[in-house]
Order: sequence, then C-alpha cells, then structure tokens
Amino acid sequence: MERNREVLTEEIRDLVSMSIGNDISLDNINENSKMPWTYERKISNKSWSEAEMTEAVTEVKSGRMGVRRAANIFGVPYTTLQRRVSAPEGTVFGRLERKPVLPRDIEDALASR
Repeated sequence: MERNREVLTEEIRDLVSMSIGNDISLDNINENSKMPWTYERKISNKSWSEAEMTEAVTEVKSGRMGVRRAANIFGVPYTTLQRRVSAPEGTVFGRLERKPVLPRDIEDALASR
C-alpha cells in the first residue's frame, strides 16, 4: 500500500513538473493537510443607519445627487439605495417576518386564558 502511494506521488510530481516546467517538492504534503481558514469579512452587516439611508434617498429623489454619489457620500450600499429610490411610495423596508395567522385580538384573547 505504501509502495503504491510512493509511485502515485512520483507520478503526480512528474506530471506537475511537466505542466509547469520545474521540479516540485511534495515531501511536506500529507493527506491530512488543509488550507488554513483566513477569510475575514470586509464589512459588518448593515454598517449604516436608517437615517443615513433616508437622507440619501431624499437627495436622490430631489435630483440634487445621483445614486452613486449619494451612496459614497452617505456611506450606504449603492444597490440598496438604488432599490429604495426606485421602490413605490409607501414601501416598508426592514426585516422580513412571518405574517400572523390569527388577528391580534384573537391571539390576545387566547393568551389571556
């Protein structure tokens, strides 16, 4: 079994060196090696306030600024600002949540029993 592994390792080394044109050392690679997890999120979720977004929407809708410029000045995401500017008047933004099954008064009556 160990011999087969050595033969495969040599074949892989030969194929790799033929494809990239130099000798590669695979001696320090074992089957348990993994790449380290180094990803770090660049920004935190919603690093802007609702007030900044509202002000940016107002500036864009009044025509004093374009969407991209307002997004840069107020520090809000371009796509979110664009979506809010183009949304119909009266659209409610925020977290999506499950709609209640029962009306509030019936739910309160059941809860008080």
